[in-house]
Amino acid sequence: MDLRAESCTFLDALQKTIVERLEGLDPNGAVFEKHSISASENIVNTSYVLQRTDSGRLPDDPKSAPLEKAILTMTRVKNRMPPNMPADFLKGQGARNPDVATPVGGAYFFAVNLTVFVHPRSPHAPTGHGTWRYIEILDSNENPIDWWFGGASNLTPTMLYEEDCEHFHKALEAGISKYGEDTHKPLKKWCDDYFYNPYRKASQLHSTC
Repeated sequence: MDLRAESCTFLDALQKTIVERLEGLDPNGAVFEKHSISASENIVNTSYVLQRTDSGRLPDDPKSAPLEKAILTMTRVKNRMPPNMPADFLKGQGARNPDVATPVGGAYFFAVNLTVFVHPRSPHAPTGHGTWRYIEILDSNENPIDWWFGGASNLTPTMLYEEDCEHFHKALEAGISKYGEDTHKPLKKWCDDYFYNPYRKASQLHSTC
């Protein structure tokens, strides 16, 4: 199995599916605009952007579009870590998880990542964010010597409704538990620890890895 090709194909299809589902919320409304940027032959970004959703509405349409803005960006990159990278460069907000491999300075790598942000117009609906990625560490001949999946999903309410949070967690738990009944709990804790805000002494978001 070619995990790199499989991951690229899966995330590309997921990006298009989410775009179609979000446009389906407002069939006569604004549509996503596609933007492709190649910073170099080793870095390619493909984004779908939704904005100005209240322009050009028809008389029979709802007064306001359900979404204010949204963006989905898929990035493919093949590059090299900084040669003098500090040991805690990839630490994140929380303590480094010992089960996660940390590339050494100068290591070659490949990564594909899909990031999604959705901002509803109503303050009663929470903002949603998700990111999913596949990463390889490569030898000098660009052969994989290590690989892993990563990502997280989180919910940021403006006005908190517990039923939204319960639905969010139950939906993610149902999806994750397909890969083992004991899979969700440690991933949930890992994500909550990562998003912990030491200044507020609380988790920032409703989150699940």
